[in-house]
Amino acid sequence: MTFAGTPARLRLEPVAPSHVRELTRLAVADRLDDELARAIPYCTGEEWLAEIGRERAEGSAEVYVAVTDNGEIAGTLRLGGMLTAESCQLSYWTAIEQRCKGYATAAARQAVALAFDQHGRERVCSFVREENTASARVLERAGLRPTGRARDGMTTWICIRAERQEDQWK
Repeated sequence: MTFAGTPARLRLEPVAPSHVRELTRLAVADRLDDELARAIPYCTGEEWLAEIGRERAEGSAEVYVAVTDNGEIAGTLRLGGMLTAESCQLSYWTAIEQRCKGYATAAARQAVALAFDQHGRERVCSFVREENTASARVLERAGLRPTGRARDGMTTWICIRAERQEDQWK
């Protein structure tokens, strides 16, 4: 699915078994840490797909793959915490070889539009490590705005969110 105002060079697809092998390769190449585990395969592909399937069935999360116009996987996005009717949390990961090409911003914009228009959410939230200025910029370009800070051990997180506004995401 492609949305108005986003590059046609990227589309979001629900995660499918056909994506897992390449996602696993990309995740291993990137040496990902545990904080990204819910957006990418962190266990066997079958276990990860089963978890996504359970979350999808209960309505608590959706995971999408961002695919470029030449068929390469640019990354993943997860809309989680959707058991409440009002909001969801956006998390995303961009494959290391696809960074700095505008894919993260395009995919985040599409995910925000999906959250509002397809999933009927009023708010999209995300959390970014304070030192991760690139990710904060991606989310700001996708329409989210900083709303505060939270501290978790040694990590300071920027709380960032967007609220639905009439006709903004169409």
